[in-house]
Amino acid sequence: MEPVHTVKEVAATLRIDPQDVGRLIRSGRLRAFRATTGRTAPWRITEEALAEFIATQEAAAHAA
Repeated sequence: MEPVHTVKEVAATLRIDPQDVGRLIRSGRLRAFRATTGRTAPWRITEEALAEFIATQEAAAHAA
């Protein structure tokens, strides 16, 4: 099983607010899954999803 991160961990890695991580998830820009069932269950982000997001952001920065 690959490592998974909490919203707070991802926020610290990206140096953004945890609410911004939630916005990225809800917009579909950052893939995530709910740790349990239910709308209020905490989000979890896989290492792969985080790496994809970072790569996409770096590619966009280089293209600009």
